[in-house]
Amino acid sequence: MFRVGGASRVISYIKVGLVLAGSGLLYLLFGSSSQLITEFFPTCPVQLEVEIPVESLDQPALHGCNAEGVKIRLPGDWGVFEVGPINIVFGRANADRSAGFIMVNSGMDGVGVLYRADGGQRIWGTTEVACRKLYEAIW
Repeated sequence: MFRVGGASRVISYIKVGLVLAGSGLLYLLFGSSSQLITEFFPTCPVQLEVEIPVESLDQPALHGCNAEGVKIRLPGDWGVFEVGPINIVFGRANADRSAGFIMVNSGMDGVGVLYRADGGQRIWGTTEVACRKLYEAIW
């Protein structure tokens, strides 16, 4: 006996197959998406040897550009970390996981940093959009 729901399931499988095939073709033609995205965004006009305090991220030199390679100084004794490639999430935590940070480069939308310590947390970003994207990605 033929079920009506079976036809829609077959169509769904065909759609998924076409999407996967198209994605594979784009990857073969252009390489990884992170590399492709990075090539289209201008690098931020910031001297890469300068350390930017996390509290000072929202500055015009970091708006509308790729901040990959920019050095950000975190609070306390966490030190300095470089912003990674676009759409890569990077983070660290201490041994008992009571403190740590997460950093993400959202490309033209900016860089967001979440910092947790002493039972509280704080989000900084180069733009409000970067802060919102980081918040949405985590929660």
